[in-house]
Amino acid sequence: MARPKGKKVAARLSVGLSKPQHTALTALAEENEATVAWLVRRAVMEFLERHGARPRQPLRSRRASTKSKRPA
Repeated sequence: MARPKGKKVAARLSVGLSKPQHTALTALAEENEATVAWLVRRAVMEFLERHGARPRQPLRSRRASTKSKRPA
């Protein structure tokens, strides 16, 4: 399900992965003669198909801000 040649990707994202996630994803890409980028696009497509573009319920609870609130 490769993207047609000559088509530009609409947006570029930067995503941080843990070392084990990156290692597993790279191995999966090599086993399937695909690129990591293709696997990520496919995963996003499958996620959106499963949950829809606008999930009815939050996928996870909102977490508190990571910035510590210390009194001045």
